[in-house]
Amino acid sequence: RLCWVVRPVRLAAPRTRGGLAPIYKLRAGGVAGGWQELRVNDAPLFAVPDTNLPFGAAAFQAGDVSEFFLRGETPGLRAAADDDGLASGAWWLDFALEPGQKVRMVVAANAQPEEAAARKFAWPALDGGAEKAADAFAREWLEATWLWRDLTSGYAPKIDRPDAVNCLQAQVGWLLGVRTLAAEGGGEDVDALRLRAAALLRAGRPEAAREWIERVAAGIQTNGRVPARYRADGTPAVPLTPEARHDAQGQFAFMVLEYFRFTQDTSFLQAQYAQLHRALEYLQGLRAGLEKLEWKLPEEERVLVEGLLPLSGPRFGRSKPAHLYADHYWALLAWKEMRTAAALLGLDQDAAWADEQYRTLKSAVQRSLRERMDRMEGMWIPASAEEERLDPEAVALLVWPCAETDLVEPHELQTSLDLFYEDFLERSQPGWTGSISSSESQLLVPLASMGRGDYVREVLYGLLDRRHPRGWQAWPETTGQAPLPPGMTGPMPDIRAAASYFIAARGLAARESGKRLDLFCGAPAEWLQHGSGYRVYGMPTEFGPLDLSGDWEKDRLVVEIGGSAQPPEGYRLWWPRQIAPQRVLLNGQHLREFNAQWADLPHDFKGRVEVTFPYLAPWPREP
Repeated sequence: RLCWVVRPVRLAAPRTRGGLAPIYKLRAGGVAGGWQELRVNDAPLFAVPDTNLPFGAAAFQAGDVSEFFLRGETPGLRAAADDDGLASGAWWLDFALEPGQKVRMVVAANAQPEEAAARKFAWPALDGGAEKAADAFAREWLEATWLWRDLTSGYAPKIDRPDAVNCLQAQVGWLLGVRTLAAEGGGEDVDALRLRAAALLRAGRPEAAREWIERVAAGIQTNGRVPARYRADGTPAVPLTPEARHDAQGQFAFMVLEYFRFTQDTSFLQAQYAQLHRALEYLQGLRAGLEKLEWKLPEEERVLVEGLLPLSGPRFGRSKPAHLYADHYWALLAWKEMRTAAALLGLDQDAAWADEQYRTLKSAVQRSLRERMDRMEGMWIPASAEEERLDPEAVALLVWPCAETDLVEPHELQTSLDLFYEDFLERSQPGWTGSISSSESQLLVPLASMGRGDYVREVLYGLLDRRHPRGWQAWPETTGQAPLPPGMTGPMPDIRAAASYFIAARGLAARESGKRLDLFCGAPAEWLQHGSGYRVYGMPTEFGPLDLSGDWEKDRLVVEIGGSAQPPEGYRLWWPRQIAPQRVLLNGQHLREFNAQWADLPHDFKGRVEVTFPYLAPWPREP
């Protein structure tokens, strides 16, 4: 017996409107076109193309319909009502199959939006019964599949071991398709929106990215403040608790300029410039009156906070306000983006204003960081002026997108990343406790840029192992205590995790670094070694579409570069292992200058790079 059961329970991750979905009444009956329709709370929900298929319903007092089947019975009513919203119903199909035989139950679902669900709904015409209806659905599903592949394949690399790449392409589907999670709880924060926009631009979907940028712009308050959170309809969300956050100003500036970098759409930049300027005026105004207060502080405290933005409100897991350095990294980026926008539009006075604000703030942040770190025994980068805690995702901001690594010494940045990796390894030890961010893929690019390709590989596949459930190619907003089981989960899929994974995994093959394009910086060696290696065509970049392939076999690496991309400062081709090659040929001509990590190629290079190493490549590892 095959049963299709409708019960008043909605399965969902915690905090995503799961739990009870009341059914106060339901009934089944024939409708036009040969369908048998099930109406729940007076709205059409399901239908079967067989008016004779048995159906039964029950109120909770008589027991859930599943209990009838467990007793070997069937519910005898065609309709049921329950004042507590606990009615249930089911279709069932009895069968006895001989070897090689099959049976099919066809069920159609009403996929209209909830607000339209109560309207009169016409099920598709039935020509040929259930089998023809199922075949028609299969055709429509196939057409939808090809359409979806077209929408998500703006960046679709090919490798012989495709798990990481298949996951990458699936994230584009989540980013395009999931639009309602922001309505849950307190809304979707601007950090998630800027990651979504950046990922969609890299996926070749600028029109989708633009929509989210314009939503943020439309919600900016008259005083220039960028709200920290937005609802699904684009309106600013009222925070659940009082908060003071200063990162959204920089995140909005980044979104606007990132869109321009990928599209070169000057009209869009001009249209957003007034809001951008207003947001930066608000950022400047945050310092109003602080100088007088700072001079009243004790010397030991004043040297830590002088010139910084006001205190930021408590964040998740932190009970006290603090001068978060992450907010200042975003503020520095905001001033740089403002300077760039003004220069592009020929507004020299605004550009000079932004440059002066940037230099003043950077001097204060650098002085505060140095004072805090001089008081510490360790050499990692602290999260705020008040505490020594390491915040790995704030450290990642120094590399991308804020590009402020010169605020600290290289060994301090390296130590911070090494500490993150030590914590990553400790998670597999018995008795480990702690939280795991679902968006720690933001650490992949910083690790790669510091030459830690071995760390990158382990973190990448650790992320893939934590997909939950794995086949859905998605991560929940994990706040659990251990990698397996995932512990408590939040909204699913987590858009921040989806976007940051796409940006990071794409960046391991090719990523913008200022005006340079870095190739294969941190790419796992097996991407180049298995099958025909790595191949991508028409990859969207800030500098134009890029064709790229790489194949590493024995002692020889062959890279092909094509497309119309022309990064102003050229390409940097990273070696899969930190070993100086014996020889590098560019289209058959010797390249004289290279080192044990990379070779720099001209901005207009197109063609073939052949690299010969002194040792054979290691045996290809399974991803």
